[in-house]
Amino acid sequence: MGSYIGFPLLDPLGGILVAGMILKSGFEIMLQSLKELVDVRVEQDVINQVEKAVEKLKVMYQSWLKKIYIYIFYNYVLIFE
Repeated sequence: MGSYIGFPLLDPLGGILVAGMILKSGFEIMLQSLKELVDVRVEQDVINQVEKAVEKLKVMYQSWLKKIYIYIFYNYVLIFE
């Protein structure tokens, strides 16, 4: 396209721009995939909300949150007397 309007360097520059966009997109997808494959720390405000909800039980012994992909798992051990 650049050759038609008299600027032959526009074609390689356009190719470099498109390649950069593809690399950026690939890098973002790779980071998201890595987060899905490994456990990611749950945000502190989510932890606080869950702890406030569970405090009402008054029988909680131990708990922890784990985030895998978009899911948050809440593990807890309860002691009943």
